[in-house]
Amino acid sequence: MKKVAVIGNGNWGTTVSRLIANNITATQDFDSELLLWVHEEMYQHQKLSEYINALRTNPIYLPGVRLPDNIRAVTSFDEINEADIFVICLPCKFLDTIKEIKPKKGSFAINLSKGLILKDEKLYTPSEYIESILKIECASLCGANIAIEVATEQLSECTVGYTDKDQINCLEWMFDNDYFRPRIIPHDIGIEICAALKNIVSLGFGIIEGMEWGSNTKAMLFRKGLVEMERFCKLMKGKFLVLESCCIGDLLTSCLNGRNFRCGMQMAKDRCKSAEIEKKMGGQKLEGPETVMMINSWLEANNMEIRNFPVFQAIHRICFLGEAPEFLHSVLKKSGE
Repeated sequence: MKKVAVIGNGNWGTTVSRLIANNITATQDFDSELLLWVHEEMYQHQKLSEYINALRTNPIYLPGVRLPDNIRAVTSFDEINEADIFVICLPCKFLDTIKEIKPKKGSFAINLSKGLILKDEKLYTPSEYIESILKIECASLCGANIAIEVATEQLSECTVGYTDKDQINCLEWMFDNDYFRPRIIPHDIGIEICAALKNIVSLGFGIIEGMEWGSNTKAMLFRKGLVEMERFCKLMKGKFLVLESCCIGDLLTSCLNGRNFRCGMQMAKDRCKSAEIEKKMGGQKLEGPETVMMINSWLEANNMEIRNFPVFQAIHRICFLGEAPEFLHSVLKKSGE
């Protein structure tokens, strides 16, 4: 029987734990207990892991949603080393945390983190970075998945990339049910690149909303943003999976109701940099500004043509250099792509 461990207890990690824990009870191929690695913190004078185990809910990151009885929250990596499948749901900046895991032979990981990692002038997708640390294969899952909607069982889909055909049956059992429909395809880094870049376009969408420039301008940004997403995928030697949930689906969802959209909108209204909006959000780092900064740094460090990404560059300048929102408008109205 295969043992599953989920690493990360944020709203998405907790939601995915609930999803998998319910699914694996329907087959004898899996150990019925799911381990949820929790970054320990206190809630109402009680350790969060103890609260989850006693009251079957995550009051900080997914309040009001009951968790199945077969989830056990743990805080030590020693307790998850014997897992067969590691589902990693950490923010990209915390992926180094998994260096403490000592996976056994034959195990594999599934990345659910969205973003990119820049180390020593090399740009990694999360699955590439996880593989470099754990020395095991890493599949990926990305898509138009707002955590609370999945947690409350609203119909959703995702893109899952497998690295070995033997993983397909496991992935189907873990993720497929009446309300969550994975489309399982061969893994390609384009899955994660699209999921990361959509946050940049979502920032721009929010800026346009904040400036009240209208639906036509939003559509213009949407199209030009997709052009630059495709160009960057090719630069990274990944496939541009435009019709998958990890690309067009995730992009649409983020532009309608994502945190980066709201950040861009507030930046335009307040005429400020992204860091000021992040402070107002409790110091929470957003993926969009972080990703566009990494891309800009990577292109510069490798002497690549930043001018081939005018929309990304404009959003970078608004986020970090104090450029006025109107700069994005001037970039969009230029002829060409």
